[in-house]
Amino acid sequence: SPSPRLQVHDNVVDLEQRQVLHQGQPLDLTAMEWAVLRCLASRPGRIFNRGEIDVALAADGQPSSDSNTLEVIVSRLRKKL
Repeated sequence: SPSPRLQVHDNVVDLEQRQVLHQGQPLDLTAMEWAVLRCLASRPGRIFNRGEIDVALAADGQPSSDSNTLEVIVSRLRKKL
């Protein structure tokens, strides 16, 4: 299982606390942003397809998303991180 805390550049993703710190400051993420980030952070370096991300969203209690919605979420995450 992955470490509960991942360091990526200036960001710390704490999977147990459901928190992301950017340069030590907590980021305000929506539930959907967190679910996508948690999916991606759970396997660093792995490339996920949309179907795999949808499965992860469902496991996190989030509704399935169309490809445009997912692109917007990833875009917002990139800006925040």
